[in-house]
Amino acid sequence: ADVAGGIDRNSAYTVGLQVLTAHPTIKAIAGSNDDVGLGLVKAAQQQGTLAHMAIAGHGGSCTGLQSILQGQMGFTVLIPGHSVGAASVDAAIALLQGKTVQATQDIPALGIDTATAKGILAGSIPNPSNIDVLTQLKPAAAGCPSS
Repeated sequence: ADVAGGIDRNSAYTVGLQVLTAHPTIKAIAGSNDDVGLGLVKAAQQQGTLAHMAIAGHGGSCTGLQSILQGQMGFTVLIPGHSVGAASVDAAIALLQGKTVQATQDIPALGIDTATAKGILAGSIPNPSNIDVLTQLKPAAAGCPSS
């Protein structure tokens, strides 16, 4: 299920409870971002269904990655902010120089699940060359300390 109506952790929790109550045998829920995914995790924990379903987020936030490392949220699409910013700046500079810019910009992204995250942290899975996942996993493993 793609839960409509959840836009942040609290609203996703509320909507998640409604969906899980109406559909107690649901197998998976996808959130529009990691914060929504975390609200869905909380709802599934409350309903006692987390162990029997997959919950996905999107974005690769520190708290989302922390939840994945803890085996709660099952998956996120990691979108590194640096790559998005760099592509935007490069396109803006090219446009200011009168150059043609492709309408679509490719931004590297990577699907991360618990096994992949733990493997990258342990060194048994290589850190992807186009996205420095390890740098983003370290603070998640340390509890997402404030900077």
